[in-house]
Amino acid sequence: MSEDVFQIITSADIKALKMQLALQCSPLLVGLKVSNLLIVSSKDENHVRRLFRRSGITARVIYKGDGKTTFLLYRPDALEGYLKLEGVRKLLLWLGYKRTCLEEILDIFCCRYNQYRSHKMDFPHEMGLLLGYPVGDVYGFIINKGKNYLYTGYWKIYDNLSETLELFGKFDAAKEFMIRRVNAGASFSDIIMKNGENGQTLKRA
Repeated sequence: MSEDVFQIITSADIKALKMQLALQCSPLLVGLKVSNLLIVSSKDENHVRRLFRRSGITARVIYKGDGKTTFLLYRPDALEGYLKLEGVRKLLLWLGYKRTCLEEILDIFCCRYNQYRSHKMDFPHEMGLLLGYPVGDVYGFIINKGKNYLYTGYWKIYDNLSETLELFGKFDAAKEFMIRRVNAGASFSDIIMKNGENGQTLKRA
């Protein structure tokens, strides 16, 4: 394959990947969330690693299977700070986590998640905390076994309905904002700015 054709194909792959990021991860990209899942074809795994290099966002593989790679994308300081909140720490302790170090928590979670995917273990509900969901909603989901929720959107709401619905509205606006930017040809560095910078732009848009 010639170099120019390779560049065209790679460019097309990156554009498609940027649009996927806009659809799946806009709240994280604009600074409204501390983390997001990203599921891509395994052929795009290295693209993801390159895109997030030096971005301020860590791309950690948590599962591979069926031709797909699942990443946890997160801002390390923000996620670690969230996991150290008292209510979050108590729920993590209840779920069997004795440590508070982010990397140790992620190591344990990845092991549990892979065991779940191989049908050897129940679903690890701490995923909700690692995705920055409110403690009340994660706990409510666990004790209600996913039923009796007040509303379902980006996640199932069990507490603070109006506040979370307002946040969901911001997530929707972020998605529209990012899709427009990607469609207009924004570079990857343009759509992944420092935490909060895109959020301020979003407010002005």
